[in-house]
Amino acid sequence: MVKAARKITTRLSHRAVYALAFPAAVAAFGLFVWPYRLLKRIPGLKSWAEKIPMKQYANFPFRVCVNDQLDRFSAPIENRYTRQQVADWLNRAKLESTRVNAAYGWVGSGRKPATAVMAR
Repeated sequence: MVKAARKITTRLSHRAVYALAFPAAVAAFGLFVWPYRLLKRIPGLKSWAEKIPMKQYANFPFRVCVNDQLDRFSAPIENRYTRQQVADWLNRAKLESTRVNAAYGWVGSGRKPATAVMAR
């Protein structure tokens, strides 16, 4: 659904996209964040609450969600990658001690081999 909306929103003015981002953030808070905040406080429902999408916004002010929706709908290019693709990039770069962690997307890290550092 977002992909289809982006075909239109990436061509709109910043003001128009903001006008759409704000209600999208309200919907996200109403459907996901507020229920998450409520359910995580009820004994026995915390594990169920952790499965709710967009719960990461529960730790941030509302304006962060608005800004993220603005980014989502206005950025002209959006790329999504798998964990394996990120791991492959790190391997092709010949990094050591590589890790790929889930953090609302994939975060990859690694270290240059000691020989590469000394060759400078």
